[in-house]
Amino acid sequence: MHFKYLIIFSLILFIISSCSVSSKNAENAAMAESVRNLGEAYIAAGNPTLALRELLKADSLVPNDPYTNNDLGLAYLSRGIPEKAIYHFKKAIEIKPEYAPAINNLGTAYIAQADWDSAIETLVPLTQNILYATPHFAEANLAYAYLNKNEYLKAERHYKASLDLSPNYVTALRGLSVLYRIKGEFDKSLPMIEKAIRFAPKNGELYLQKGKTLELAGKRELAKNAYLKAISIGTDDVIEEAEMAVKNF
Repeated sequence: MHFKYLIIFSLILFIISSCSVSSKNAENAAMAESVRNLGEAYIAAGNPTLALRELLKADSLVPNDPYTNNDLGLAYLSRGIPEKAIYHFKKAIEIKPEYAPAINNLGTAYIAQADWDSAIETLVPLTQNILYATPHFAEANLAYAYLNKNEYLKAERHYKASLDLSPNYVTALRGLSVLYRIKGEFDKSLPMIEKAIRFAPKNGELYLQKGKTLELAGKRELAKNAYLKAISIGTDDVIEEAEMAVKNF
């Protein structure tokens, strides 16, 4: 009789313990999501250092979460540490193999390392994934990798594919403009960069690219004006390059 009660008592303890663990896991998951959201906000605000602080907390609360690992990859990439970004993007994909944004981000990290072949190998299957919600990102990234390998026909094809999917995608417009400039097709390059500027008028780097195209096309006064605009609204690296260009006039 006592043995029967002992078994019942043990079962009750097991159930209580299980509920306690389950409750603790749920609490950690809720807290991790909240902290991860804060980390994502810091990424969006351009503060990867604070983002890392929060995302590492989230990772300690719920290890092996694909979304946290993807966010960690983005934060490390923003900090200019692509090797750590690659580690976390790969981990996110290992946990969630069909996690398309992480696959695209992995391709971007390879691009940051100028590892064009690895970027292409990563991105080509993604451009063929009909379930990927934003394939124009992958198409433009793939085009950029081909551009840097001097495979211009493939680069042009994928930039155009990106724009077919999202006609106003500034990254693809800029990339196609640069491609045409490299090929000396200035009459094609200028409309692309001007369209990009219409959609991102406060992006100084676009004016820098416009200035380069105009200068090579022999339109020096217009080129100078574009460089001056880049100087007035650009980031430090854009300003430095535009100022160097203006000194040649």
